[in-house]
Amino acid sequence: MPRAMLPFRDRPGNPNSPIAPPFPDVVISSGRRTLPYLKAIKKAAGDATITVCLKDPKTGTTAADIIWVPEHDRLRGDNVIASLTSPHPLSVELLAEARIEAEEKFNGFPGKRIGLVLGGTTRGISWGEETCNELIQKLSQIPIKDHSILVIASRRTPPQLEKAVKQALAKHKFYYSTGIDNDDNPYRQILAISDILIVTGDSHNMVSEALATGAPVYIFRPQGLKQKLHQFLADLEDLKLVKSFQGSVEGFPAKRVNSTDQIVDAIRKKLNK
Repeated sequence: MPRAMLPFRDRPGNPNSPIAPPFPDVVISSGRRTLPYLKAIKKAAGDATITVCLKDPKTGTTAADIIWVPEHDRLRGDNVIASLTSPHPLSVELLAEARIEAEEKFNGFPGKRIGLVLGGTTRGISWGEETCNELIQKLSQIPIKDHSILVIASRRTPPQLEKAVKQALAKHKFYYSTGIDNDDNPYRQILAISDILIVTGDSHNMVSEALATGAPVYIFRPQGLKQKLHQFLADLEDLKLVKSFQGSVEGFPAKRVNSTDQIVDAIRKKLNK
């Protein structure tokens, strides 16, 4: 893959370059496309700015002062933090605020609230008829009485998956939102208010954010899942942090997991030095 380059207009010294003093104490980037900016800021600011790279930069451990990678990646070093789940903004405080908003929004959805978080198409996963039918069969086992189902789809959710889910839940009391281009995206509210969460296993971030709620998390694994994600989900199951979704929503003893604190602690230590 070609290395990303800093556009000429954004290079330090150019009139409209965003890379200019005063520089911040900390700069956090995510993904390889942002690396040229991260490196340019570091070069210009020196030790006055701590640089943090989320995800493997593929250029070694010198890419930033602190690098976070998921445990299934191979990169390791003195400045590398590896954690099972990924960092995200869903703090206990933010979820508490979202729950207050959700209580009013979902007042008409009584009983045990089941949050269904849908991913979608990725490399290797096309959500064909067999996979959709498997999910339909499992969702159809959720009791109709005393259960409400709150569905939040993503930009990647294909039409055939949306159709399958709505078909499976036709007799249930359910809410459905794509959350796309919507200022009132209910994603956080659904995570915060759900008694049980069912998440498709095609996104490391979606699973990580669900685990931050402290609710029991069930995982549906679509066909074509990458081996890295299979291993991630297997590790979570071994630690009894999630269960495979087979139609049951009885729940189980759950534990809140949030790896963001590890990165925050590392940044604070750097700042204190």
